[in-house]
Order: sequence, then structure tokens, then C-alpha cells
Amino acid sequence: VAWHFVSGFVTGMRGQARRSAEGSVALVKDPVCGTYIRRVDALSARAGARTHYFCSERCQQAFLKTA
Repeated sequence: VAWHFVSGFVTGMRGQARRSAEGSVALVKDPVCGTYIRRVDALSARAGARTHYFCSERCQQAFLKTA
């Protein structure tokens, strides 16, 4: 009985970890204001070989003026 309980608990934890990984969202940091935003929602600009992500057009434009 105890083994069945432990086995079920471990299996449940594995399922929880899998769901968490599938539901995770990549965050990026705006280099101008330091805000973290979801990469899928961010504006972007390339500088050389690197892509930078921004929370707003204001931050994007401020960055582009100095790049």
C-alpha cells in the first residue's frame, strides 16, 4: 500500500514537471529600461549578430539612436 502511494506521488510529480516545462515562457530583458518581457510580445532590433528585445517602441527607438 505504501509503495503504491509513493509510486503515484512520484508519477504525479513527473507529470507536474512536464506540464510546467511545456507552459514555460521565454523572458527577455529590455536593454534600455531593464524590464523583463515575454519574447513573443517584445519588439526586436538587430545590432550586428545579436537580436535585442524591447518592451515598447520608445525603448526600441532610444536603443536605435545610440546603436
